[in-house]
Amino acid sequence: MAIATLTHVAGTETLTGTPGQTVDYGFLLTNTSGGRLRMSIEARPQAPAEPGWFAIQGAVERDLETGQTENLTVKVTIPPATPPGRYAFRLRGYLTDDRERTIESPELVLQVPEPNGPLPKPNGDRKVPWWAIAGGVGAILVIGGLIAGLLFIDGTPTMPQLEGKSVKEAIALLKEEKIGFQIYEEFTGAVDSGQVIRQEPAPGTEMESEDFASLVVETLSVATPNLVDLSIAQAEERLVAEGLALGPVSDEESATAQGGVVLRQTPAANERVLPGTSIAVVVAKEMVTVNSLVGQTVSEASQSLVAQGLRQGRITQRRTGGTPGVVLSHNPAAGARVSAGTAVALVVEDQMVQVPNVIGTPHTDASATLAQLGLRVGTITHLSQGKPAGSVLAQRPGPRSRVAVGSSVDLDVERRRVIGQVDPVIMQPNSVLLQQLQNPQTQVIGNTLRVVPPDDGQ
Repeated sequence: MAIATLTHVAGTETLTGTPGQTVDYGFLLTNTSGGRLRMSIEARPQAPAEPGWFAIQGAVERDLETGQTENLTVKVTIPPATPPGRYAFRLRGYLTDDRERTIESPELVLQVPEPNGPLPKPNGDRKVPWWAIAGGVGAILVIGGLIAGLLFIDGTPTMPQLEGKSVKEAIALLKEEKIGFQIYEEFTGAVDSGQVIRQEPAPGTEMESEDFASLVVETLSVATPNLVDLSIAQAEERLVAEGLALGPVSDEESATAQGGVVLRQTPAANERVLPGTSIAVVVAKEMVTVNSLVGQTVSEASQSLVAQGLRQGRITQRRTGGTPGVVLSHNPAAGARVSAGTAVALVVEDQMVQVPNVIGTPHTDASATLAQLGLRVGTITHLSQGKPAGSVLAQRPGPRSRVAVGSSVDLDVERRRVIGQVDPVIMQPNSVLLQQLQNPQTQVIGNTLRVVPPDDGQ
């Protein structure tokens, strides 16, 4: 039992297409295995057709439950320089996990006629379409397809005027004259589907018993709907309903249209196109009114911009004497209408300060000076260079350096000098040393008593 069936559903196994044209073939893939399948699909062209001509629409791997049928479409794009001739291919399916188990469609033929030449005569073994024999006229279903009708000829009929008539009217006239005929489809987009756009031979020609009329009929096409003022979601829904597809989407600013709605489309509304054609649209950008950010910190302003659908742009610092880091102005300014996602440049109060020169000053004074500028004392390193005790010997960063508010400045400070020291002793309750300890100019380190000058500041 076959694992699945792959059936061509276009109604004829030979289609006609011209160089530069895209022709669609429809298939039905049905799981007949009795179990769940995962199948891969590929086009198998025969030379001189090339694999690059063929594109399977949608996923090339399909999961099918028991009895499930999937619709497949193969788009065949005929390169512009393709010479006239016969180009054949089959559609092949195989189990994704077992490439040896395969199925194939019947051979399908794409006929490329001579450019601007006479339309070809039907083959002697061509099958008669059901509607030609039964006398009924059906809709034309195959893009670029070829339909041939063979009728018995009796007498010497005259070729009627068929151009501009519907295929139904043309067939009725040919049957009335008992003229055999063949019908080719071609897409021009200039007339309605099913209208005769060319005929051979010319009207008034006397037809012999072996002669056939050749007609070129406008193929099945779709009038593009008007998408202007629809949202993208509405536009796509409308296109799918008409058998079309949403193509590339671009946007541009609009002073009047609401953001996200369609401004223009290509092809324009009411143009006739092939089913499956992609329609490109231009939509209005989402517009945002900029709120005022003045007085906010950079962090607050950034959060406000994100909430508005905007983003923070370049930051320029300016010194006005205000609070460091606060927004002074921005561009675009408050009230401006801009596209969503626009970057807003900020001008903020300078967050950098110039480090003062505190070398030679007592380190306590240096600390106060730095604090007034929003700086702080960092690491203090004690050195002995013979300078006044507690004075600043060096600083890092150096004077006039520009640093961020809150930065620390490291200082080198002159070490305290020892002016007296006694050997370790055991202090008695009323000893002179105990009284000396009460003097703020003394320090006890372990059992060592040191006397320091009163101007040390520590």
